[in-house]
Amino acid sequence: GWRPPARARPRARLRLVLPAAYTPLWRHCPSHAGASFPPRRGRLGGVLVSDPAAIALSPTRIDILVKGADDALWQQTTLDGGATWQPQWTTHGGVLHSGPEVASSGPSNLDVLVQGADSALWENTWNGTNWQPVWSSVGGRLIGDPMAVSAAPNTLDVFVKGLDGALWQRSYFGGTWVGHDWHSLGGHLSSSPDAASCGSGHLDVMVVGTDGSPWHLGYNGTRWSYWQPLGGILTTATGSVRRPGTQAINVMGRAPDNALLAGTTPCVPE
Repeated sequence: GWRPPARARPRARLRLVLPAAYTPLWRHCPSHAGASFPPRRGRLGGVLVSDPAAIALSPTRIDILVKGADDALWQQTTLDGGATWQPQWTTHGGVLHSGPEVASSGPSNLDVLVQGADSALWENTWNGTNWQPVWSSVGGRLIGDPMAVSAAPNTLDVFVKGLDGALWQRSYFGGTWVGHDWHSLGGHLSSSPDAASCGSGHLDVMVVGTDGSPWHLGYNGTRWSYWQPLGGILTTATGSVRRPGTQAINVMGRAPDNALLAGTTPCVPE
């Protein structure tokens, strides 16, 4: 069931990037394993108009992507685990109508996905050396932020809320997008989707339905499950993460009283 999260001692350093409309980016970082919040915080600058997206390609490299006040994509990077950051933010252009989503389909790749001015999904990719010179359209029509997850090397699955309020999916494999169109997975969404992977080829998608409750849809590498209600009422999109070494997903969201609620659901079975 859903419950307030228990206080826990972190085992490793954790970095949080915090959004604020038309304000610089800040971070919180425990100074050592076992520290409690907030030991210190740092100002990373920039001018954000969306939630930030962050990804770690290595134990020392962290990339943060945001939508800037000019509606373009901006990037900030650390190569030493957050001790120092680039002196200036870097822009990669585009016209974003959502916050960015970032995933990695390869060991050195950054795959950035956004909603464009035409409501379609647009992509830009860093191959470890260079960014694409121009953005590429992946088509579709979406509402809100996209969600992407890599469940196996050289793969990417993108989930969005469509104009019909249903969940839609598009898959990327081996350097190209699969098929010529999007695939509807049904449902009645009131939020953007969130996703995690419990193993190679496995996908678990979380959404908030029009009833205000979180719902779970899973793919076991062969077929999709039925939609399953998780109970409770949430007022924001969910955040979800698979706990390493388990077949369970922790799901979090904001309750009507603005408290953080957390629950656990098993990964979709084989």
